[in-house]
Formats: sequence, structure tokens, C-alpha cells
Amino acid sequence: MASTAIISLSATLAFAQTWTDETEGLFFDQGGMATNEVILEQTASGTDLMRLNVSGDMTSVVIKQSGSVGQSSANSAIVNIFATTNITSLAGYVQPTTANVSRITDQNRATEAGLGNDWKTFSATFAGDNNALVFNLGTADVTTAGYGDIDVDLAVTGDGNSLTHNITSGLADETLQLGGIVNGDDNIVLTTIGAVGDVAFNYNIQGSLNDLTGTLSGATGGRTVDVALTGDSNEWTVTAGAVGGTLDVTATGSTITGTNTQGGTGTELILDITQTAVSPFAVTTTQTGANSSADVTITAAAGGAFTLTQSSANATYTGVLDIAAGGAVTITQ
Repeated sequence: MASTAIISLSATLAFAQTWTDETEGLFFDQGGMATNEVILEQTASGTDLMRLNVSGDMTSVVIKQSGSVGQSSANSAIVNIFATTNITSLAGYVQPTTANVSRITDQNRATEAGLGNDWKTFSATFAGDNNALVFNLGTADVTTAGYGDIDVDLAVTGDGNSLTHNITSGLADETLQLGGIVNGDDNIVLTTIGAVGDVAFNYNIQGSLNDLTGTLSGATGGRTVDVALTGDSNEWTVTAGAVGGTLDVTATGSTITGTNTQGGTGTELILDITQTAVSPFAVTTTQTGANSSADVTITAAAGGAFTLTQSSANATYTGVLDIAAGGAVTITQ
């Protein structure tokens, strides 16, 4: 039977379940509980810690950490999702440690009452400053297992926050959607996604001094990357290696710095840069696979530097470049 665990804690309470040395926080280890949904909430600022270890038939995980923007909340969350088992009930669940553990499939998930849909969702909301999220899906030890379909949605409001995503296991017929919205300054997004089937990676960052790094390995599945940055002194580095992958980057503001690297054949780049003040920008793009294409629009009243290198056969480039005197454009095919 599907069930839901709902836990709400203030900063003054402690809920510790076995596997932690910390003395304050909210710790949820699914263990032998046949729980399909868990909702965890911390409602006050104050260096709160939230740790989750969930797996098996879990279909929905929601976490919320509240704080005051402009004040240091210093909350943190570490989430481990091991959706790499064919056990549809967690009564006999043991965390997988070997590569021969089979994955959840549509067929064995449907045997659970009310579980006709194999989508699993994770959503997180953070408010306040200096918060940290570490989200781990899969495990490097289970390299041949997968997770079905996963939808990850994140929303962060505040300054000095860090979000780290590690996606390590998955199969070619599976789908991962990972999207984030960040409002604030001096935030860091670090994402590493392995060869895990079809991936849609979308991030919208609004504020200044933000830094996004995304590394997506090549795979037989598609790669769609959509990054938007609005504000000053933002920087991004995206590396995507899939065949037929699409990278769409929009950046608006002053002092824009970006690096795009695409491998695999048939990749597509869509780049739209708008420089809003007298300040430098530097954007570098490299496409190494055959039949790659680049569609670039740049509006820069104060100049800047744009470099595009397409190093394989049958590459195409389309550009509308409105760059003031003193700017530099280098395109190599």
C-alpha cells in the first residue's frame, strides 16, 4: 500500500535516525519502511541539517527549508536516492552495493497497488542565505542499474547558496528532467550527469555573481540543456557530450563569461547574449562532432570577445553579431 511520511520540524527540534553524527537536524532513512512519498520541512533559520536516504518504491520526495533572505540561514540538505532495485516493497530492502542489482521497471512497479506510473519526483525549496544542497541519484557502485524516470525541481531564493547534483546511474531508455530556479547573488550550481539516457537539464538564474557548471557525459539518449542567466558578473561552463544534443544559453547583463563545449555528432548550439552595460564579456564555444550547428545572436554596445571553433566536417554557423568597435569575433571551421 502506498503511504506518505510527513515530518515538519523547527530549528529547535531533533529527529535522528541511526546513521549520523550530527546532533541537530532532520534525518530520514527509509530503511525497511514501504513508504511511497516523504515530505520533510524545516521552518526556521538556524544552521539546520536535513539528510535523506530513500530508495525502492519511493515515488515522491519533497523537502522545504525556510529562512529569511538577507540573513544567514546556513541550512543544508544531503539527499541520496537509490532507486536501483527491483524490490517493489521495502520490507526486505538492503542498500545496493554491487553492479548486478536490477532496476525498477514499469512492469514491477505496476504490481504495487496504485502505482501505474513509474515517474519519481524530487522537489526542494530553499529560502535564506548560505544554504547548501547535495543531491545524489544512483550510486557509482551500481553501474548497470537504472532508475526509471526521474523529475527533479529546485527553487532557491537567497544569496551565497550552493547546489550540487550528482547523477551516476541510468539506462538508455530512461528519462531524467532536472530543473532549477535561482533568485539571488553569489550562488553556485555544480551538476555532474553520467551516461543516463535522455536528459533535460534546465536552469534559470537571476541575480549577480552566480556561477553554473554543468558536465553531461555522452550517451545514446538525447541531451537538452537550457540555461538562462540574468544579471551582472554571471559565469557558466557547460560541457555536453551526447550525439544530437542541444545547448541553448541566454545571458543578459554586464561582465558575462561563458564556456560551451559540445561533443558528439549532430549537436546544436543556440546562443543569445545581450550586454546591458559598458563592461567586458567573453564567450567561447567549441563543437567537435561532425554535422554540428551554431546559431548565435550577440548584442554588445561595449565590445567583447566571442570565439567559436567547429573542428569537424559539415559544420554550419548562423550569426547576428552587433558588437561595438573594439570587440573581437573569431570563428573557425
